[in-house]
Amino acid sequence: MSRRSSGAAFQLWCKKWLEEHFPGIVVHNQKMNHVAIGPGKWICQENDIFGCIDLVAICRGQKPLFIQVTMDQHIGRKFKDLIEVPWELEHAAVQLWIKRAPTRVTISELRRESVGFGLFPVAEIVRRKYERV
Repeated sequence: MSRRSSGAAFQLWCKKWLEEHFPGIVVHNQKMNHVAIGPGKWICQENDIFGCIDLVAICRGQKPLFIQVTMDQHIGRKFKDLIEVPWELEHAAVQLWIKRAPTRVTISELRRESVGFGLFPVAEIVRRKYERV
């Protein structure tokens, strides 16, 4: 399986996990954009919302949740992309979900600090179970 298809599969897994664990949630999955560049030649272009968001989840009584999903352990570029958006974090939650192992996903949340933004660990999904940290 290619890296791109593995990433797309993980993104879909995250969407389904949210739907299974939060009844009534609505999740939009922003998939890759396939573009024809010639006869029989196709490429995939990133199509992220705001240039950094893969999933948007809406659940009654909760802030809208914007999620960047990645399998990349080096998150510097992901963080840079997230902080370029003028988030109003009082009204929205922004998270980074990272696949760390076949059965482990870490979840960090974007928060405003006195000197700017930071990513703070909030939970892990281990063997499909949510665990707060």
